[in-house]
Amino acid sequence: MATLKYVYANIGFKPLILIYVIFILYDVYAWFKGYGKESYGDLFMYLVLIFGVQCAHFYQLRKASEEVIEKALVTHMIKERPFKYFEKSHKGEKVWQEIIADINIQVKARVNNKYYELGDIDTVKDRFLGIMNNFSRACKKNEKAINDFTDWEKTLLIARNMYDEDVANEKST
Repeated sequence: MATLKYVYANIGFKPLILIYVIFILYDVYAWFKGYGKESYGDLFMYLVLIFGVQCAHFYQLRKASEEVIEKALVTHMIKERPFKYFEKSHKGEKVWQEIIADINIQVKARVNNKYYELGDIDTVKDRFLGIMNNFSRACKKNEKAINDFTDWEKTLLIARNMYDEDVANEKST
């Protein structure tokens, strides 16, 4: 996911401009105070600061992308129920490809995450099962009543029940 093309396309220019403004203000201040030419220590500090700001930007971008993926993936699982199709059926693979294409479009549009690709069908299945397992672990850990669930947790519960039903039906046929 983090290829050079991806990193270059997703550089945060607003934080970068802010850092450059800070650098210019610092240099003007140093010039007025008579500190002389810029030293290598200042240059190193600039580079470390730029790297830190970009790392924070990529962390926020990834976190926002993961939230969009999770919500879109779970809602698609509820709407289209791709697990009810046989493992290697043509119709099932077509549904999975449509889900992947739609999620990629949503991530690129909502988060402005350029060159993002979700992956193949197995990756998407693993991600969905990971979401469901994390939800199950959280439910076992907290043990709260169904009335205490948030709307999103209820949606996850519906998706989990549909998944279990579809897998059970596929095994019985």
